[in-house]
Amino acid sequence: MKPSIHALFVILALCALPGLSRATDGDLERLAAIQKQTAALTTLAADFTSVKTVAFLSAPIKTQGRLLFEKPNRVCWEIVAPFKAAVVYDGQSAVRYLQDTPGHWTLKNDGPDPVLAETMHQLQMWLSGQAFATNEAYDISTEAGPPVCVHLVPKHAGMRKFISKLDMTFGEQLNVVETLVLTEGTGDTTRITFSKIVVNEPMPANEWLSTHEAKP
Repeated sequence: MKPSIHALFVILALCALPGLSRATDGDLERLAAIQKQTAALTTLAADFTSVKTVAFLSAPIKTQGRLLFEKPNRVCWEIVAPFKAAVVYDGQSAVRYLQDTPGHWTLKNDGPDPVLAETMHQLQMWLSGQAFATNEAYDISTEAGPPVCVHLVPKHAGMRKFISKLDMTFGEQLNVVETLVLTEGTGDTTRITFSKIVVNEPMPANEWLSTHEAKP
């Protein structure tokens, strides 16, 4: 699996059910404010840069792409460099596309992929302000900032072997994540930075997922 898509899947697995164990009153207030603001999103478009640092590699792995979201449940996670690929979700199913030649997208799914669909569903929940569920899987804390930061640490040692922590930095309006930093149990890190963020604006037709679906 390509590095940036893999990083997305791991991050969403952590974000999907962030427990509120050990959260203070200040943490709960900030989380409630974030949930309120993200719930007001109707559309979001943003560029992203993912930089993965691996101990045994002399240089980081860098990918760039674009995220699109439209309520209630349309999501597109597209990589534009150094290769071109996309995952698109319509609320029920998720499919992968790979651009093998300029302008031609090839469908890569070999059938229904429930794991991929659930991953994209969790991304859709996060973008629409539904991600904060109460359970005991993670310790969560926040920093008042600015900027406001949310830190998630798995409670169980077995999980921490794979993911030691996730740090999220929110924008001034608390409605979008501007930076995600995933630290693995090995110490390797993946930093995803979002830029050119546009919210609650109509999606240009030529930028939406129909551009992929039209060329399977």
